[in-house]
Amino acid sequence: MNLQLHLLLRIALVAMLCLLVTAASVLFQAHRQAEQNTWRMADSLGRQLEGQLRLIRAGIGRNNTFPDFEPWKEAGAQPGVCITYQSIDGKLSRRLCNGTRPNGSETPEFFTVLYRKIFAPGTAAAQTIAVDDTKHGLLTVTPTAELEIAYAWEQSRSLTALSFTTVTVVCLLVYLNIGLALRPAACIVSGIAELEAGHLDRRLPVFDLREWQRIATAINRLADSQQQLLAERQKLAIKLIELQENERRALARELHDEFGQ
Repeated sequence: MNLQLHLLLRIALVAMLCLLVTAASVLFQAHRQAEQNTWRMADSLGRQLEGQLRLIRAGIGRNNTFPDFEPWKEAGAQPGVCITYQSIDGKLSRRLCNGTRPNGSETPEFFTVLYRKIFAPGTAAAQTIAVDDTKHGLLTVTPTAELEIAYAWEQSRSLTALSFTTVTVVCLLVYLNIGLALRPAACIVSGIAELEAGHLDRRLPVFDLREWQRIATAINRLADSQQQLLAERQKLAIKLIELQENERRALARELHDEFGQ
């Protein structure tokens, strides 16, 4: 595996880890938002029921219609939510469900299973209905689990699509830039091969990046030292040959003089 692909894989791995962390954060926020929405709905409905009780006490409202959930339903009630009212004495009980599934695309089965394992979707919110410190009953708002899972899926799907596109574009740009940054490596390898072949006069050019320039400077210094060492060895070899020749000549003269006598 070349360095360019190795670095790209590392960057892609880090990007995927960041994507997973972000996705987990989005799921957590979606679960928290769903719980907050349930509690807000319970608080709003509780205020409506307490207002109805005050009207009944004042003789304006009708007792036989309490609790009246029609205003909540007519105001655009959220689908997939059930509300239940239970009086303190247990004599009055009413339940109203506004559909069972939210509108929107189908949630994949794997996401549903994973979300149910991590979180507890569909958590109910209970609100005590009291007027003038007198408790009258308990209001319970129960969203269906599909409502929360569908909301979390929409959030994570949008994030995943955007993140995947971003990671792909970033990895492509990084791959091209790494390729440009690693171009001097081929020049350095070619220069070392020529030096190995005996071309000690080969020198590497000046590079823009400091790291490549430091490598090129070190290789050029090594080539200089090798070239200087070779020149010194050649001079030493020439001197040795000259000494041998002088010694032969001196020996020849001595032998000629001795034999001549």
